[in-house]
Amino acid sequence: MRFSRLGFIFLALYLVFLGGSAYYTLIFPVRVFHHILLTVLLAVWIIGRLWKRRGLPATPLNRPLYAAIALWFASALFSIDPRMAFENVWFLVIHVLFFFALADLFQRGRQRLIFETQFLLAALVVLVSALEIASWYFGLGFIPGTSVGWTEVGIWLPPQAPRLALAMNISTLLAGYVAPLVTLAAAWALTVRGRDFRAVLWALAGALFVVLVLTSSRGGLLSFAAAAGTLIALRIWQSPRLLQNPRARVLIGG
Repeated sequence: MRFSRLGFIFLALYLVFLGGSAYYTLIFPVRVFHHILLTVLLAVWIIGRLWKRRGLPATPLNRPLYAAIALWFASALFSIDPRMAFENVWFLVIHVLFFFALADLFQRGRQRLIFETQFLLAALVVLVSALEIASWYFGLGFIPGTSVGWTEVGIWLPPQAPRLALAMNISTLLAGYVAPLVTLAAAWALTVRGRDFRAVLWALAGALFVVLVLTSSRGGLLSFAAAAGTLIALRIWQSPRLLQNPRARVLIGG
């Protein structure tokens, strides 16, 4: 059990910070290794399920996903560049299999492992971003162009904020990863029972929001706004007392 738990955590670390980052596109050996690793791991998982005569996990999205995969392969077959098209189809199919693997973990009661791993990764993103800010402000030299900090030239309040990107090498990728986690951390903070856990989750949500803002990604901020609005609407919808308020109904309608 401990081995599988550690294996899941290390795989998640690899997917977020290496295989799923910009390095996948920029560094060819990483791209090749990523293809081989994920193909082997998911093939072993599928063969194991077929050996036990279990098949893919049953979810409401099975049929739509099967139809999407068939459409992807048909599009790749008749594309101008089939080789590149099939490589991109591989990328999409891998993510569909990720969905089924996570659904399998949820169905086996392993959702706590998924959430804890996700928030561990979020905490690491916050830590790396904090180091990036420190390098920018104090001139620690962790990233290019930060060998001289603002404090060294006597400026304690910089005229502009940094644009964070170090955790995933590209600011928009970082924003895309962080944006849904802000809402997810806040939602868990609203539902968790322990006061200490609630305080930690709210602190994590706040730190992730700061990282999101400092990426200067408009798409990331729009994504957060949509997710936060949906969460607020769901909370109001689940509360009959609040739902009777005309303003709450207008908010849900908006």
